[in-house]
Amino acid sequence: MISAAAHNRVRLAADFVAFRITTVCFKQIYTDHTFMVLFDKTLRAWNSPEFMAILKQEIENMDPELLPLQQGLTTGNYAIANNLTAMINNVSETSNLLCVTAGIFYTSVIAGCSCADDPTPINENNEYCIVRLDIDKDTAVTKVNFVT
Repeated sequence: MISAAAHNRVRLAADFVAFRITTVCFKQIYTDHTFMVLFDKTLRAWNSPEFMAILKQEIENMDPELLPLQQGLTTGNYAIANNLTAMINNVSETSNLLCVTAGIFYTSVIAGCSCADDPTPINENNEYCIVRLDIDKDTAVTKVNFVT
């Protein structure tokens, strides 16, 4: 017969394995209004000359739905993620995290009523927001948070 404490440890281990499998298989999860993605290439490139280029590439190749683009709107009311561009503003390191501050350039539109006689032209507006990426140095699980 297994003790309750041992049973709880086994259950926690199983939950962690299920979490890790979910993260690896889908490369993304959504938890408490914070998106989490896997930046494994970036973590492997840490302290190499290619680090900044790989980090920029992984940000730009993310699913745009996982970036807080809608929160960062200043001109339009609907974010468009075509031709998303990242600019790395700062990278720092703690004992267990790589902390990245990045600027995201994207576009938006001011959505009208979409009626046939709506005189509002649909022009794209340039937008910019800042995000913070906290990359876990053990797992490469990355939390994406809106800054400004």
